[in-house]
Amino acid sequence: MIHYDLNWNLTRHQQRDGRVDRFGQQATEVWSLMMFGENSIIDGAVIKVIKVIKVIKDKRERIQKETGVVVPVPEDSASVTNALMQAMLLYSSRLRAQGLFDFDDATAKLDDKWKNAEEDARRIQMRYAQSAHWRIHYDDMPQQLRERLVGRRLTGTRVIGFGDNLPPEVAHVGRIPLVALLAETMAEGALDPASVEGRTALGRAGAWRTRAVHTLTSVLLLRLRFKLTISGRRTLLAEEATALAFGPAVTEAFALGADALALLEADASGNIEPSVIARQIDAALARRDGYQSAIAAHAKTRAAQLSEDHDRVKAATRGEGATTEVEPVLPADIIGLYVLVPEAN
Repeated sequence: MIHYDLNWNLTRHQQRDGRVDRFGQQATEVWSLMMFGENSIIDGAVIKVIKVIKVIKDKRERIQKETGVVVPVPEDSASVTNALMQAMLLYSSRLRAQGLFDFDDATAKLDDKWKNAEEDARRIQMRYAQSAHWRIHYDDMPQQLRERLVGRRLTGTRVIGFGDNLPPEVAHVGRIPLVALLAETMAEGALDPASVEGRTALGRAGAWRTRAVHTLTSVLLLRLRFKLTISGRRTLLAEEATALAFGPAVTEAFALGADALALLEADASGNIEPSVIARQIDAALARRDGYQSAIAAHAKTRAAQLSEDHDRVKAATRGEGATTEVEPVLPADIIGLYVLVPEAN
């Protein structure tokens, strides 16, 4: 932002900066510059009060940092102008009859207005903090979740909050059983729609246009499970999430693991009509049986890699002798199916 029209009212400068330094700005730094003419009396006068501008800016930033509320320059433009005019005369290098001007201690009055603005900001913060609490009714949860909550002695109604330094009667929602149980229940509801009580199952499919692919691509998000047998005695179960990407009419994946997942991270170039999305997803679902051999082959390859990794780590830490056999549990779970439609040139 380049200010070439300097204004006595700093709120104008602040408003201009806000048009650039705003939500959606992708730049990590936003520069605000003031241009002035050395031969301009008015511009020179404004530049002479740069110290006052800095003080006002520092106060605003301090209040914002302490309260989290952006406080604008006090709206009383007369107080601001008087303070700036007083600073201009005091910082002037020329002799002037400064005693003839009575600004009625404008700087002190402006400072008082800043203090009032800060107090108002703190009151607003307290009001928002009080309203930022919610009541959760454990007994109104779906049955399968309610039964789990009862096992954790979570019943009745409780006031919760997400911030720090909450009052004693407010429960902090962080890494607590409630969050873990909600996440676990949502995951199970997505993988087993029949377990969702009276509600629509969570969607695990989609289609969108993208420039990340050049041909119609189906990306399958998979949950692979493995049975680990250590030295022929101890048995463990492990799982991992991965992905495979397939072309429109090919049963062999052209991208595996991280490469396939990267396709989902690319920005979408546009939306698709709902009817087209449904048609693309139905067509991809119809090809699921053709993907099974590639999924099984990938699961077996991953099992062999995991077995080698375990044996190498154990050999380095315990010496020779310990072996780990890894066997994939098939069929693998398809937990997401996404169709990427290439953007037309």
